[in-house]
Amino acid sequence: MSWLAELEELNHSLTGSASLVPLEPELSVTLTADDLGHISMEVEITPDNVTQEHTFRSELDQSYLEPLIESCRKIVNDYPVRGTPDS
Repeated sequence: MSWLAELEELNHSLTGSASLVPLEPELSVTLTADDLGHISMEVEITPDNVTQEHTFRSELDQSYLEPLIESCRKIVNDYPVRGTPDS
């Protein structure tokens, strides 16, 4: 499932998580909803995934999800992935 689809489901249900896990191991982002609808964010980023690890955690308001989803939709529309059945 794409990150956009996961974000849309997270926004709709306010349960579960949405993970951005690109092919490159230098970055990952996970948004997770708790039982009260709060969203926690964990970002893992590094310039050298063999020798370094950097993790950032933050709390987000659920109202941030819709603008993020709209931004992702715009990116997908402006830069469609090539070589997929939809392209």
